[in-house]
Amino acid sequence: KRVVIARIPMERSSIQHAFAMTREYAIIFDPPWYVEPSLVDIVFTNIHFQEMIKNDINGTTKIHAVRLSDGKITTFDAKRWSMILHFGNAYQTDEDTIVVEGPAYEKPDSNPFKIFLHDNIQDAAGLTGHNHGSLFKRYILNFKD
Repeated sequence: KRVVIARIPMERSSIQHAFAMTREYAIIFDPPWYVEPSLVDIVFTNIHFQEMIKNDINGTTKIHAVRLSDGKITTFDAKRWSMILHFGNAYQTDEDTIVVEGPAYEKPDSNPFKIFLHDNIQDAAGLTGHNHGSLFKRYILNFKD
């Protein structure tokens, strides 16, 4: 049996590959990368998913902390463009503070997904010859502020 814990209102279909968890919270990063599918393109053309990805380079990442016990959502603004695809760690230091760690992309004009394009996966240089700006970052979410 599946139970809906919360519904997070979002302006658009942002690219979310994974989420972080503590014992009490699910933490969802809502980056300014989003998918803008066109039904016409999907049905009548040979569009690649990569071509439906849009990027608001002036946007900021929203971080939604969902309390698992009752579904209460607290939203934080990272105040910068950032995207995390995989999370390294998430924990609570006390009842008012969550720490989330993971490799973050912080270059809004760079597209880390381009390494998977056909031309780039033909050899090692195509996969590694880029600088998309992945940094291991720590985000501290303080519920008191």
